Amino acid sequence: MLYLFDKKLWAILYAISWSALFVVLPQPSYQGPTKIIELSEQDLNEIKRGGYELHKFKEITDEEHDKIKKSENGKGKEQVDQHWIIFFHVTWSPVCRTFESTVAKTSVKYTTTDVHFGKIDLDFYPNLAQEYEISLSPTSLDLPALIYFKNGRENARLPKSFKDGDDVQLDQIKNKTLKSAKVTWDRLGWDRSMKSIITAFKLDTISKTL
Repeated sequence: MLYLFDKKLWAILYAISWSALFVVLPQPSYQGPTKIIELSEQDLNEIKRGGYELHKFKEITDEEHDKIKKSENGKGKEQVDQHWIIFFHVTWSPVCRTFESTVAKTSVKYTTTDVHFGKIDLDFYPNLAQEYEISLSPTSLDLPALIYFKNGRENARLPKSFKDGDDVQLDQIKNKTLKSAKVTWDRLGWDRSMKSIITAFKLDTISKTL
């Protein structure tokens, strides 16, 4: 409105004031109930090798640890599928901080002895961002990112990674401009809701098979 009424200087000062406010008083991190485990690069490597031990974390109670052991003893450790949904984020992104609450609520609902949720701060592990092709640019469409690992292997991710052969409809588009536009639209289009996480990683189906 200030700009429309030819108050350009006031409009600029207003924009600067709000920008400074967001820098000085960023959105607080999520403090509610969660079953997300803070992970390091070493932890992720252990998950990929199948040697990650949950009971070394305080988030896993003695009772939950006993259930894990019973599950391993009852089914045979090599036969138990391990599912990990890992939240890759950066602390400076307001979108990541907002989305963490959705991931946390999903973790509370779906964490079991075989389904686990973790998070990795890419500010501390930028080499993981390169490994998983997650851009850390302020204008990146890759953040926040969720990757679903089944038995240590990447099975799916959000936002979806569009590589050659991954999407039949995309591969049918020959025009590079149209193909790029579709990729951008689809990556912007996911709503970062619990429903999108459940659907993309088929959590309801996984929980029924456990």
